[in-house]
Amino acid sequence: MFTDLKNYFKSFLVLALGMFFWPTMVDVFSAGSPKMRIFFMSWNSAIFPLALLFSFGSAVIGAIIVYKGKRSENVLAEANEKDRFWNEDDMIEEIRSVFYKVQNAWENNNAEYIKDYATPSFLNSFKELLKNKNDDSHIIDKIEISEIEVIGCQEFLDKKEDKFEGYIKGSFATSTINPATNEPVKKEFSELYYFVRIGNDWTLNMIDYKVGIWDILSIKNICE
Repeated sequence: MFTDLKNYFKSFLVLALGMFFWPTMVDVFSAGSPKMRIFFMSWNSAIFPLALLFSFGSAVIGAIIVYKGKRSENVLAEANEKDRFWNEDDMIEEIRSVFYKVQNAWENNNAEYIKDYATPSFLNSFKELLKNKNDDSHIIDKIEISEIEVIGCQEFLDKKEDKFEGYIKGSFATSTINPATNEPVKKEFSELYYFVRIGNDWTLNMIDYKVGIWDILSIKNICE
């Protein structure tokens, strides 16, 4: 779950472990050179606290990511028991369906394609994006979705306040051709889709096109 963040966490952990092996590297590379050893030992006095900090940070981030995943699963299951509107499979299909509708609207330069699936605020922002679109860029084809997750659920007593966040990851073929293979260059993407409940429909309210760790960590899971 959350592949991007897990990879981030792994890199963080590798860096921390590398710092812990620094003293061994000092012994190996400074052997026979007192001056070099003094230099490395001085540097090590600064590196070791950083290693502790990175290790602690890695552990905390990893724990939060795991907690977020479990929490969203539990909240979704609890909400679904009270209201079948919170069916996870249906919500994942909603994310997938709306994602392709947005891509279709983008490729055809027509926001009307999503007017029945988006809030007025998102529709207006999407129209602005289309106005600033470069016609010879952002051409995408052969979209492959590798991951879709419901990662945030906020279920309230007042159903008008219900909302959820969906994470989607995949790749697409760009208009750029790789001269070595004569094939389109593939580009990966990961996005957050924010939905709000309007009546008995989930409606797209926002898209975050650049997903970062803090975007995930700030998502809430609530079930009243």
